Amino acid sequence: MKNILVVDHDITFMKMIAKKFESGTKQFNPIFVKDGALAVNQLKKTKIDIIISALQMPKMDGYSLLEFLNLNYPDIPLIIITAFGKPKSREILMEKGASAYFVKPVNFDELISKIKDLKEEKSNGGILRSASLEMFAQLVEMEQKTCTIRIKRESDGKEGVLCFKEGEIYFARIGNLKGLEAAYKIFSWQNVTLYIENNCRIKKKKINSELQALLLEAMRLKDEKEVKKSSAKNKDSREPQKLSPVDSLKKYIEDNLPDKTGVLDVYQDSSWSEFIKSSSMLGLVFKKEDLKACYVSKVDSTNFIIVPDKENTVLSVSSKCDREKIYKILMD
Repeated sequence: MKNILVVDHDITFMKMIAKKFESGTKQFNPIFVKDGALAVNQLKKTKIDIIISALQMPKMDGYSLLEFLNLNYPDIPLIIITAFGKPKSREILMEKGASAYFVKPVNFDELISKIKDLKEEKSNGGILRSASLEMFAQLVEMEQKTCTIRIKRESDGKEGVLCFKEGEIYFARIGNLKGLEAAYKIFSWQNVTLYIENNCRIKKKKINSELQALLLEAMRLKDEKEVKKSSAKNKDSREPQKLSPVDSLKKYIEDNLPDKTGVLDVYQDSSWSEFIKSSSMLGLVFKKEDLKACYVSKVDSTNFIIVPDKENTVLSVSSKCDREKIYKILMD
């Protein structure tokens, strides 16, 4: 399903178009917002395929929204809806990049038809599956073609856009990432499907780089990333992971005491801090050495051996545990 962003503060119109979408085609998912500012927020968090917008709105009107799209999302077609249709306004808006212009009351059948046309335009130049994006881009440059290429990475469905005008790369976008950085990422993708649209809505070149230089840099960055990933993987395989003190003690008990000698569990529990503090003070009174471990016996319950450390390591043990063996392990 294609996401259609409808931007209008006219509640009646919103209800009418919602009803039309519900009763008609199931190809589109309408998303409704009341002004251009909310539309901008929606664009930043949702993949939008087509925008329908009113002209007169609070906070951010249709003219400002069109300017924002031209700067940030020029590949997304915009349909203008207005209650005050003027030939001059239509001419200006279409020159600035609007894809269509409707005057209220809107003929909804014509509007839906236009939306379908815009959807079909996105692949009217063909679809290439498992294609080489680099080779196709170089062919576009050689043939001096004007087109918009929508790229879908098959591994995760992530999508990007490249726009060419007379063979020159004009624009690239992945979500909210634009320009050269987006182009580098797109050209690093493997196993992609290309949807070719035989036009380019971009009015001004936004990537100041030759295609060959861009492809070489994208390849270099990709190789650099692969080398770092490989180095990190090799390092992980060479260096054993460091165990926490608790996990180290568990492993030591398992390796040296096959039957675990009555040890039920090993964990850390800071709630014993006050008890350990009091026990240590008792040792000072009797002029004994610092407390190394403490055995706590509870009637009809699990017994504990507590080791004073940062978080208090606790061994829950059975009543028949070999305390001397455990003490020796702890002292070692």
